[in-house]
Parts: sequence; C-alpha cells; structure tokens
Amino acid sequence: MSATNTPMEPDTEEVEEHLREAIDDSTVLIVEDNDADFDLLREVLSPHFNVKRCRDGEAALRLIMDIAPHIVISEFSLQGMDGIALCQRIREHSRFDDIPVLMVSSEEHAQREVDFWDAGCSDFVRKPYSLTTLYKRVMHHLKYKKMLDEYKEAAMVDSLTKVFNRRYLESTMLQLSSRHETPDISALLIDVDWFKKYNDSYGHLAGDAALVQIAEVLTHSLMRSTDFVTRLGGEEFAVILPHTDAS
Repeated sequence: MSATNTPMEPDTEEVEEHLREAIDDSTVLIVEDNDADFDLLREVLSPHFNVKRCRDGEAALRLIMDIAPHIVISEFSLQGMDGIALCQRIREHSRFDDIPVLMVSSEEHAQREVDFWDAGCSDFVRKPYSLTTLYKRVMHHLKYKKMLDEYKEAAMVDSLTKVFNRRYLESTMLQLSSRHETPDISALLIDVDWFKKYNDSYGHLAGDAALVQIAEVLTHSLMRSTDFVTRLGGEEFAVILPHTDAS
C-alpha cells in the first residue's frame, strides 16, 4: 500500500488563539447617551478592548473618521441622529464598509429589524440582553473582521517585498478616478537597471534580497501617509502620489 501525503490542516485551537491575540486591545466605539447602559457595556468590554464612547451620532461620525474603530456598538434611540441614520452615514464611506456595526434596541423597536439590516448593520441585540451574549457577539465580529483583513492583505500585498501589488494599484486608481473631483495624481515609474544580469551573476536569492531592499528604500522615502509604493511585477515599481501635480 502506498501512502499519500496530504497537506497539514491548521490546528483549530492555534487559529483561535491567533485570532484572540490579534484582536486584543481592539478599539470598540460605544455610541450611547445613557450613562447606566454605557457603564454596563464598559464593565464587560474594557478588560479586553480599548473602549471609546460618544453620546450622539454626529460626535461618533467625527471620531470614526479620526480613529477608524474596529467595531461600533450603537444604541438605536439616540438624540438627533438615530442609530439607523448613523449606520447609513458610516456606510457612505467605502473605507468603513467592513467595520461591524452592532445595533442595540429596546423591545419596542424590535420591529425595526428589517430597517437595521437595510441600513447596513452587521448585527443587532434586543434589550434587555445578556452581557455574556453581547460580549460573544462582539468577539465573533472582531474575529471575522480580522480574518477578512488578513485575506485582503494577502490579496493586495506583494508576498516578497511586502509593498502593495498591481491589483491594489488598479483598485485604488479606479476609486480615485471615480470621485466627483478627481485629485491630481503623479506616478513615478521605477525600473531596476541590469537586474537580469544581477540575477544571472549572483543568483535569484540575491536578486530577491535586492528587490526587498529597494522596496524598503522607496517606502522609507515617502513623505505622506497618502503616498504608496506598488510592485508592478519583476523589477518594476510604481510610487503613487495623490494630490500632487507635475511641478
């Protein structure tokens, strides 16, 4: 009988532990105008996460733009902008598409369930709720978001140089060009001279090491957080500079 080799499956406990460590100190934004309700949430969540609070939707939007929390827990019945309107405003920004929004509502608003989903909420909890259940739901959404982030990074980052890949460049340029007012964008196209000869003389491992060093030099040369480096393929790189004209 011949034996066949099968790929090793990742250990479930190891994956779970990795996700648990990865989401430690995640930022949880609680939008709640009732002090007693906020204190309950803070008591169960603050030992595990970095808890922030806003009392109304407008303040929450400003803070979300500033800190990009990992999850938002919002009371439905807020003064002024309610939880549904807040969720809709959050979903207007593509960079926040994958931030989980967990809605908390009283029994009398439970019939708004369809409105919660239509607004883009990820989940909702009906009062009175179990704090253990709420904590477990927060954990579930944070773990899922972390896995999603890792998959996205793997799809958008060059495995060798750890800078963005061509797929990321195409996606980002499409987003920039589709804006109502497209910003000035400059692109530096960079090609490494005589790279094939370098590979032939010193070997592909040395060539890979050189590409990694070049990517690091380019990345460290960036002056603004909006600028980014992309590996187009082989020894070709691009540096994208939004809001930069030719001069």
